[in-house]
Amino acid sequence: MLKLDKFDIAILETLQKNGRITKLELSQQIGLSQTPCYSRIKRLEQHKLIQRYRAEVDLARVARFTTIFVTVILERHQAADFQQFEREVKNHPQIVECHALGGGIDYLLKIVETDIEKYQELIESLLEAPARIGQYYTYVVTKSVVTDRGLPISHLLET
Repeated sequence: MLKLDKFDIAILETLQKNGRITKLELSQQIGLSQTPCYSRIKRLEQHKLIQRYRAEVDLARVARFTTIFVTVILERHQAADFQQFEREVKNHPQIVECHALGGGIDYLLKIVETDIEKYQELIESLLEAPARIGQYYTYVVTKSVVTDRGLPISHLLET
């Protein structure tokens, strides 16, 4: 694990909030001159702490959609079943997140679909897939209270 100091942490937290900030603005904001700030960014990228830069899209301004969370329990629990299920969910772009869980539920899916009817078609296709779903539970999001606000890096590194 790469040793991070307060400047590295400040760079990571700032870039999470604004990936388009100029290097000059970033260096001024964290209290470091431009050249060392740029060198730190490059080092963080090389060590894959910064994996990518991307835009956050306000989807409500683009299309009508429904966000749905689904818990999934597979019928069988062989390694091949998990691998097959994971391959299958990667084929559906509307499944925007898939997390393997411990504690009785196998997977948590986050699905963004145009409407409930389209979601139903998706779940029916998953039910027909070779990795057999034993049980699933659907949770329709009625309001998003906190969305991706970035990782709590400072909090996690407090000792």
